[in-house]
Amino acid sequence: MMNAPAIHISGADRQLHLRHRIGNIARAQARGALAVAAVLVCASVARAQFVFEPPVDFSFDFDVWPTSIGYGHFNDDGLLDLAVTGRNNDGLMLILMGSEQTGFEPAVPLEVGRQTDWVAVEFLDGDPHLDLGIAPRGGIGKVTVLKGAGGGAFGDRTDYPVGRGPSHMAAADFDGDGDMDFAVMDNTSATVTLMLNDGNAVFTSSGQINHVGRLGRGLSGAFYLTAADFDGDRDIDLAVARATGYVTVLMNNGDATFAKPVHYAAGTATGIAAGDVDGDGDMDIVFADLTLAAPGFLGVLRNQGNGLFGDLAKFPMPGNTMWFVALADLDGDGLLDPIVTDAFGNRLFLFHNESADGQLALADPQQINVAGFPRSVFAVDLDDDCDLDLLVASISTHRVQVLINETPQVEPCRSAATSGKSPGRFAPRKKTQAKSPAPRRPVIADTNADGRIDAADLAAALQEWR
Repeated sequence: MMNAPAIHISGADRQLHLRHRIGNIARAQARGALAVAAVLVCASVARAQFVFEPPVDFSFDFDVWPTSIGYGHFNDDGLLDLAVTGRNNDGLMLILMGSEQTGFEPAVPLEVGRQTDWVAVEFLDGDPHLDLGIAPRGGIGKVTVLKGAGGGAFGDRTDYPVGRGPSHMAAADFDGDGDMDFAVMDNTSATVTLMLNDGNAVFTSSGQINHVGRLGRGLSGAFYLTAADFDGDRDIDLAVARATGYVTVLMNNGDATFAKPVHYAAGTATGIAAGDVDGDGDMDIVFADLTLAAPGFLGVLRNQGNGLFGDLAKFPMPGNTMWFVALADLDGDGLLDPIVTDAFGNRLFLFHNESADGQLALADPQQINVAGFPRSVFAVDLDDDCDLDLLVASISTHRVQVLINETPQVEPCRSAATSGKSPGRFAPRKKTQAKSPAPRRPVIADTNADGRIDAADLAAALQEWR
């Protein structure tokens, strides 16, 4: 069976090692014109189950409906802290500081002045404090940067103009000057704006990459992008998931300008990630497919070694509202395992990676039930035991969930940085006092005025829903 998956984004120098394990920043290549791939429907192979503790809920005393989770050490206590974006009428996001007793302290609001869809946690200005890059939503047309001040505090916000509707951002060194820049996805116009960092967390727009192209009537349907070196030239390239039927690859010319896009047929692509899934040393692309009628699938575009991608491989899933995808080595065998969220199914699908000798093989997906509309999922070691746990942002039930990994690891822990502090701090406990409304479903309409309601319209409804 041939196939391969991809990863998600988060972090900076603080966890280059983790990024490698999650498959975040990668190596590969693509250049040229329109390339429509053939389709392979892949059988699955037998595999052992991943083992996770039941989800532990962290609800809030604030009406923030989580969309994404950033993580890092915001103070000096050695415990991982969270930054949670979300839909909130008062313009708040949340900071959850790590706690040895309870996992996380009660959420503290951080005012950003608008609703938010994404946060990137990075070292942006050369000091030892993590900073935040935030993608607001709702036609604001700005990206917000908050500099870390130490002790879990953040300074005043600075706003930078981008496209009309930023929905996602990838952090990487796009111009090769040694500091972290942003690529910002505007889902209302299918454009990407490059925000170049001068090294002091002051950003300048290099302009919009307009030739991402709509390739579809009306609705652009571009929600997520991923950054990786697809051609092995040490420049960071981009791939964009398009609900209008394509994955679009943009190759960096080496100076933060990009070649003409290459479009690959991909169904209704929503979430996207990049990583070496088949173990052949270059970066593949993995995406989640969303559909109204037929079961959805995990799609894999395998890098041919030159940055061009081969036939689309499909791994079916027993649901149709797949939204977000991440990659992580969940069992320590050195292979990236895909993780997919199912919006209406309120569950995660975990694919055990059985690839060998450069040939991709994924087992049937394992299902784990979580809270309503898992908008995004992230893999990080929360309990200092050298395996990757899961963080889930549940937008419709107003909470963050933690799933502690108990899967036996193939390779023993080699990290001297793990402290072993309070490994039981995420034990199941009574639900918090905060309200958790019942899940709701969005209203689906003919968003792109093409005379029919299809998966592209569903994707647009889910993007705007809270």
